[in-house]
Amino acid sequence: MQADVTSKSDMQRVADTIKAEHGLLDVLFANAGGGHAPPLAELTDEQIASELGINIKGVILTVQSPLGVLRDGATITLNASITPDMGLPGFAVHASTKAAVRSLARSWTTDLKDRRIRFNIISPGVVPTEGYSHELSDRPGQGGPLTYGARTWLRRLPA
Repeated sequence: MQADVTSKSDMQRVADTIKAEHGLLDVLFANAGGGHAPPLAELTDEQIASELGINIKGVILTVQSPLGVLRDGATITLNASITPDMGLPGFAVHASTKAAVRSLARSWTTDLKDRRIRFNIISPGVVPTEGYSHELSDRPGQGGPLTYGARTWLRRLPA
């Protein structure tokens, strides 16, 4: 099923379809994410809006929309990032949105404690996708797959 994570009506349609076709959920993985990595002076309004929309609003709607479909005691996992702790050039907006994801998880844990819904956060490091290849490839002074992969706890490098 295709949906825009920044659209409340799209995400509600997903939740309604899940309920109609499958019943209740035990696990939810909010994997919304994307980004740009221009230097601060080159960052555009569109890039800022896109990243805030996908990485923050998209995560909020991905969790909010199916609340009525989640069983008590369910687990929600949010995809964060290693970038908030790295201070990478060009990654200020991305890193701040992913730091916000961590904060959302902490707050939602208390919001949903009566339902015993647990939150987990993962920060997988480099995931070589088409977007990664386009936006985050090796560039002079910015590093790339080897730089970022080497800075994760497991020192995993993309295949």
